Amino acid sequence: MRGMVPLMLPKAVIFDFDGVIASTEDLHLQGYNHALIAAEKELGRRLQISADAYVNRYIVYGSADGFAHMLTDAGLQPTAGIVAHLCEQKNQFLEAQLGAIAEPLPGIRPLLAFLASVDCICGICSGARRLEIQQLIRTLGLAEHFKALVSADDVRCGKPDPEGYLMAFAILNAQRPELTASQVVVIEDTQGGAMAAKSAGFRVLGVATTSPIESVRRWATWAIPDLSHLDYAIWSQWLEDSAA
Repeated sequence: MRGMVPLMLPKAVIFDFDGVIASTEDLHLQGYNHALIAAEKELGRRLQISADAYVNRYIVYGSADGFAHMLTDAGLQPTAGIVAHLCEQKNQFLEAQLGAIAEPLPGIRPLLAFLASVDCICGICSGARRLEIQQLIRTLGLAEHFKALVSADDVRCGKPDPEGYLMAFAILNAQRPELTASQVVVIEDTQGGAMAAKSAGFRVLGVATTSPIESVRRWATWAIPDLSHLDYAIWSQWLEDSAA
């Protein structure tokens, strides 16, 4: 993290979780494939998801929606029972693996410290389960920084629907009644997440932790390789330019 304190700052920052705070996207793909292998007999065929298919098609979804789309795309019926069974297998896999993550993604710790120093309130809006997010932010020593947490367990419609981001804003707004949507920045690593944030009325800082930065530039308000590249002076200029 470099640069001086900017003249213009967001009053609130809402973070996506997977691919923004913690490097968990590979674990999610492994979890999907683990569950699909375990359910091979029930599915009647072997089904595996490639890394490209995951990033380009399924990454934005929570587990239940993700499995439903995977099965539908494969010509299989996503019944409630099989989707619930697949989710349980994936959840068990993830819970066993999350403890191996010892550090957040680059730039997260200094950014959170900086935002706290300027009284910027922070939240999380993620398609991950609440238990997974809480376990990791406690393990990483980050829980105190977040005053709102919206997970896949809390919404009817996941990203790219804006419901989660609107809910996170409502929680933060209850603590800061003067907060407006124009004072909020969302940090995302996926196009679907950015669509959700923009539909909710927020500007998006995109990080290229999951997709090439050329792709991120197409859907984000601003794009950087990762949060360790966030320059305060440039961020301030972005905010001023987009507010004009």
